[in-house]
Amino acid sequence: MTSPSKVNIISHTQATLQCQTSGGLPSASVAWYLGTETDFIDVSSDSLSRSSTVDGLLIVTSTLALSPSRNNINLKAFCSARNVGPTFNSSTTVIDVLCKLLKNVVADNQKDFHMSLI
Repeated sequence: MTSPSKVNIISHTQATLQCQTSGGLPSASVAWYLGTETDFIDVSSDSLSRSSTVDGLLIVTSTLALSPSRNNINLKAFCSARNVGPTFNSSTTVIDVLCKLLKNVVADNQKDFHMSLI
């Protein structure tokens, strides 16, 4: 299992992360975790896994849907896979949440304007 070291996601935009296991029997169970440096929670309920067969072995592809907000500073994600043997973790991906900068109001004199982050 490999993963990018960093991904950029625009705040409040639906994005997906994907984890794929190597082939094995039985098929692996994949779990997803989001958190900060030391505090991760299981978010597997927000994922969907499917299996495919290659050379008689089952490969599991799991996709995690997420929509982070600008409050998700230093958010990290990783997946974990296990069948009958030990558990294997992917490398951790840093999710850089980008904020949109919008002009809300432009004054009549065009000198003053208000901007807000979404």
